[in-house]
Amino acid sequence: GEEWVGDRFLGGWLDAGVVEGEGEGEGQAGQVSVEADAPKYVVFAHHLSVLESLRATIDAVLRRHQALRQLPFAWSHIGIQGSTPADTRTDLVKRFTNDPRCRVALIGITAGGVGLDLAAAATAIFVELPNSPSWLRQAEDRLHRRGQKEKVQVYYLVLPPGSLEDKVWENMRRLLRENTAVVNSREKAEELEVARVQELGAAG
Repeated sequence: GEEWVGDRFLGGWLDAGVVEGEGEGEGQAGQVSVEADAPKYVVFAHHLSVLESLRATIDAVLRRHQALRQLPFAWSHIGIQGSTPADTRTDLVKRFTNDPRCRVALIGITAGGVGLDLAAAATAIFVELPNSPSWLRQAEDRLHRRGQKEKVQVYYLVLPPGSLEDKVWENMRRLLRENTAVVNSREKAEELEVARVQELGAAG
């Protein structure tokens, strides 16, 4: 899952919204900036150990992208989990919403169940599945808040067929199909609330 997330960020997601202006003199590179509406991304996980590992991965990916593109500014991200105080959560969400250089929110699924407005992002990635489908829906709904202007795209990174998490996913799919478009190799997607949900093998 972490490798997939890193590949997407480095493979184009972070490039979206980065613009280069005209150079001010011959032989000078144009000024690089980030658009105010550059895409943002929410990464959900369930266990604290996975959240901590993802934090380190995202941190490294953001620094690597800055170095590869030789950006004159640094990307940042926020993290919210169950122990994050309410006042701190409010400040972090404001930063995620208003700072165009803050591109990623790493959220604990249970912490993202209520109260958070993550409509600044239109892409959600679930690296883990919670025990309850209701937590999954409530977390996803944080992106469907008032002010959401884009189609929301959701990715569930599930383990290979036959694994415990795959069995959990199979049970959840029946509920999710009621109001989520599911895309995989076995059935046609239904156009419902979200643009599409991709079921992806995330082994390794």
